[in-house]
Parts: sequence; structure tokens; C-alpha cells
Amino acid sequence: MKHPESFKCIGLEKSAKLARETLKNPDVVMREKIDPCVYLYYRRYREKYFICVVAKHLNEEGYIITAYITDHHIKRGETLVYMERAKRAERAFLWNNGPYEDALSRGYYAIIHLCFALLIKNNMTIPKTHSGLIAKLWQNRKGLNLDEDTIKSISRIQSLRESSDYGVIPTVTEDDLKLVEKIIDRLTEVLK
Repeated sequence: MKHPESFKCIGLEKSAKLARETLKNPDVVMREKIDPCVYLYYRRYREKYFICVVAKHLNEEGYIITAYITDHHIKRGETLVYMERAKRAERAFLWNNGPYEDALSRGYYAIIHLCFALLIKNNMTIPKTHSGLIAKLWQNRKGLNLDEDTIKSISRIQSLRESSDYGVIPTVTEDDLKLVEKIIDRLTEVLK
């Protein structure tokens, strides 16, 4: 390990375990802009820290360059994990074949993952709650290139998702799902 001093507070054995866990189940994976063979794997550690494992991928093989604990923002690069999660949720969003409530929930999570990717792309931290996410989007809307209607729509979709998941009477309409599609398209466009 190149920076063992950053792990001295937890010990070398535990740091190796944390590095393995980070590689196996990262919260965020970034691809380095300068060298597209270099990936940064991040996993939250305690309240305000991240374990970062930097690895180089070559022909289906690779090696770890370094690993360290950081309390800084996640470095800029191509956000891979949240974009992939958003794509999976969006593919599952197909609402022609199932209950509208299920489709709304999947579409909502596609929106959440796209918002996470947008924050990371702009070197911002990810809030712990979904309402915290909406507040952060609102506070930073100009820098994130989001208009007020988009953020209000995300907030409306969050409320719809909560009432459809926990309410007794189904209330999701086809127009609601069209709004979800519109917001997914808008966020995908902003992320390009």
C-alpha cells in the first residue's frame, strides 16, 4: 500500500480488508480523465470519510496503484457507478407492462442516481437523505444547470413515490409516469 500512513489510525490488517471491500462493493467508481485505464473506487467510511482505492485496468487484469482514507470530495472523472445504476433503473422503468406504482418507484430511483452522478460530476458531496438531495439541488440549481421546474418535479415525484409505496389507494397516473420520463431525459441531457 502506497500511503499506509493514512490508515495508521485503523491498522494495516483492517485497512487491507477495507480496501478489498471497497473494490468489491464501491459506493462510487470514477474513471480518471487523464488515463482512462485508471479507476478510483470509493466507499463511505464512518460519517464523513471515504476509502479510495486507485486501480489500473489492463486487458481484463489490473493492479492497485494506491489506497487511502480521505475526507475530501470525490475527485472528478467519469462517474460510472451512479450512471450504471440509473441506466438499470431506467430500463426497469418500462411502465407499459406493470403496475404504475412499481414503475414510478423504479423511475424515481433512476432520477436519484442521475442526481447523485450530477453532484459528483460537479465535485459536490451526496446528502444522506432524499429530501436533503432535493434541498441541495435547489441551493445549487444554477451551477448544476437545473431549472426550478425540474427540481419541483423531482420533489413531486418523491412525494408520489412515497404515497404510492406507503399509501392504501393507488394514485399514480399515466401523466405522472410521463413526467418521470421527462425528468430522466432532462437529467441525462444535463449530464452529457
